[in-house]
Amino acid sequence: MFFGVDYYPEQCVYPYGGDADHPEGAWERDAELMSQAGFNVVRIGEFSWGICEPQEGKYDFGWLRRVMDILGRYDIKVVLGTPTAAPPVWLAHKHPEILPLDDRGLPKYEGTRRAVCLCSDVFWDYSKRIVTAMAKALCDHPQLIAWQIDNSIGGNDTELSYNQATRDEWHLWLEAKYKTVDRLNELLGLRFWGQTVTSFDQVPMPMRAPAMHNPALLLDWNRFSSDTMVQFVKMQANLLREHCEKPVTVTMRAFLRKYDHFDMAEAVDFVSIESNVPLKTKTSELACDIDMLRSLKKDAVNTPDGEPGFWAMEQKVGQADWQEAKSAVRPGAIRLFTYQLISRGATGILYFRWRQPRIGPEKFHSAILRHQADSTRTLKEISQLGEEVKLLAPVLKDTQVAADVCILYTHDNEWSLQQPIQPSKFFDLREHIQLIYNALHDRNIQVDFARPTDGLGKYKIIFAPSMQLLADAEVDRLKLYVQNGGTLVSTFNTGLVNQNHISPNTGYPGNMTDLFGLEVVEFDPIMPGDENHLTFKGTFPTSHLHPAKTWCDIIEPDGCQILAVYAKDFYAGRPAMTMNSFGLGKAIYIGTMSHQPFYHDLIGWLRQLCGLQPLLKVPENIEVSMREKDGTRIFFLLNHQNSPIRVQFYKPMHDFLTGNTFSGNYDLPPHGVLVLDEHPEAKAAGVPA
Repeated sequence: MFFGVDYYPEQCVYPYGGDADHPEGAWERDAELMSQAGFNVVRIGEFSWGICEPQEGKYDFGWLRRVMDILGRYDIKVVLGTPTAAPPVWLAHKHPEILPLDDRGLPKYEGTRRAVCLCSDVFWDYSKRIVTAMAKALCDHPQLIAWQIDNSIGGNDTELSYNQATRDEWHLWLEAKYKTVDRLNELLGLRFWGQTVTSFDQVPMPMRAPAMHNPALLLDWNRFSSDTMVQFVKMQANLLREHCEKPVTVTMRAFLRKYDHFDMAEAVDFVSIESNVPLKTKTSELACDIDMLRSLKKDAVNTPDGEPGFWAMEQKVGQADWQEAKSAVRPGAIRLFTYQLISRGATGILYFRWRQPRIGPEKFHSAILRHQADSTRTLKEISQLGEEVKLLAPVLKDTQVAADVCILYTHDNEWSLQQPIQPSKFFDLREHIQLIYNALHDRNIQVDFARPTDGLGKYKIIFAPSMQLLADAEVDRLKLYVQNGGTLVSTFNTGLVNQNHISPNTGYPGNMTDLFGLEVVEFDPIMPGDENHLTFKGTFPTSHLHPAKTWCDIIEPDGCQILAVYAKDFYAGRPAMTMNSFGLGKAIYIGTMSHQPFYHDLIGWLRQLCGLQPLLKVPENIEVSMREKDGTRIFFLLNHQNSPIRVQFYKPMHDFLTGNTFSGNYDLPPHGVLVLDEHPEAKAAGVPA
């Protein structure tokens, strides 16, 4: 397993490090300290274009080779970042047309990272040159194990630009998709407000305008912008593969950037994520982010050591620049959340960053070492982790996360829901997903994310929360899943538009009224603070009185079983939650949003319905994850509380971190971690969990 740090040696030369006689002298000491901390990999180079090419065509990669030589003496491998995220100032001065224009046509200026329009052929040409030159200069270095393409692509609100180059590419993209102008007018619905065009070059970019642009046009604009970013990464990946056999990756964050993360994952060999050590964020929210990103690439994964899974290329160690109050991370938190990443499939962990810089806007961003200090509380905690990771590496080799439950997510649907005119501006998809995820997380049920067009047959339960936009092919796949025996749980705000943002003329949810045995004849979004209530029928367990909030679908049943009804208003007694048999499976529809206890009850009911078992029987405030291989199961127990929690083991369990065997009661300390498997005696006896 790889365990390391993000390093910026170019920021640690004299006068900011070293001395006049040895301007690069800090590098040797840094490598020595990294080795002592247990690090075996660093990432370097991703913001160094202006250092590697200080003048056009004048390349200097010698300093990078010297850094890699020093790291090699301490047996530390290198992930080398292509530097296209930070174009040099001279490039913008020579070619100001590469600077991105905003939706008012105003330029964003040079002097920072990502000051580019990604549709610019000029920028692509210069990017190809620097990537090719770097690959040729350094691909033979024995420390190099992987390439990272760019860095946090789309960050700083640079996913979209409105340059002339963008306009030209936009029109070519539309022509390639629609072939004829008549088809474009039809599928984009441009007859609305009489905005039809007679040629592709008349189609506007959705710049600031008096009223809202056509929703189908906005959706295509998001798709086009996503494709542009993915193609930029593919271009670099192809260049690197041409000159070097090392795997390539790109860093991503969940539910954030406006590009299709699944498409981006297909462009690279393995997924790398950016993760935060939380200060106030809920544990389950971080777990949700991790599971989302882990799920982006389930097959054909090619990491540097051949392990399945993903890398955390930027695991924060404390305060971030965007925090209004940069509170310190408490002792034990870095270790705890590193184990959360490992438990959910990470096979490489790199911390951001090694030293706080003395220069630039990140001088107060947290790091393992403060400016010129050689020891900190953070370094001691991570050094302990380094020893533990060495111990666990052979145990975890080739293991991976396997989930029985899946939550569906598509970026097309997210982009549809982000458009300004919605049935309710108070609905938030992430909040809705998180309610479902929390209930699964708190019951220690592992979760994948997927698109409806992915292979779904292995999952016992699939959640499809508020899939407002569902393409015709996606509907067909969901029907096939249920018909073959799966259990689908869908919700309000589903099937309102198809892939062209056209509403169905067959009733809501579009083309799925037969699947759910119902039709949504109206919907009643509710203002914050108002609510209806649910009355349940049959065997659905209720631990609380459950409200109906945010949105209420008014449902006309057509063969479905009614599980709950609304308690008041003009639709009192009408179905709010239903279940319908379809083929060999079941399709459940929840026409409203509720509070967290409802989703806990829902998961409890579904567990019985589908024979779904939790990983281990432990208190609810213990986070449990599992990695497995060939019948061997490794359990991770994490205590995120500030007090000990008593765990009762019903069979002997072996802890890899201490070598101890536990049975009966055990008090897991605050921020404590156990990495367990069944003791051989328990396995042989077949003792139940």
